[in-house]
Amino acid sequence: MRRGRLLTAALALAAKPVFSQEIVVRAAPESRPPSAVVLSGARAREGAGTQGDPLKALQTLPGSGRGGAGSELVLWGALPSESRVEVDGVEIPTLYHGSGVRSVLPAGSVASVTSVPGAYGVEHGRALGGLVLVDTVPAELDRARFRASADVLDGSAEGSVPLGAHSAVSAGV
Repeated sequence: MRRGRLLTAALALAAKPVFSQEIVVRAAPESRPPSAVVLSGARAREGAGTQGDPLKALQTLPGSGRGGAGSELVLWGALPSESRVEVDGVEIPTLYHGSGVRSVLPAGSVASVTSVPGAYGVEHGRALGGLVLVDTVPAELDRARFRASADVLDGSAEGSVPLGAHSAVSAGV
């Protein structure tokens, strides 16, 4: 009889949880794939062969290139139409003007450029080649900003003007 009580007591102890606290671990999701290459806008503008255009720095990254004069960016051997380019999360159809000499964004408005090989997340849609993510510099809400440049090939102007405490307008030509 005594043996039965000991066995019952041992089973009751084994059924009780050892820890009485619940531990919850939370972490922010990974913001970019580990194979992505990120360049700041300032560093990309200073690269060899960019002529001050930060988006031309993409051509010097591994797995990237241009198909020839006037053509778009080639990522990981896929057709240019099989890659995606997003500016602040919005897909744009082309990265360069018709001549292929300059990108469609003013150089001073590019904060960072990220190149991701073809294995990127589903949140960016379908494409075989690769993904280019461009983040722009936010407009300054406390002062106006203007920049102009000209060379033998072309000229550009860009700026931003605050419209109140919480909004501003940015434009580039």
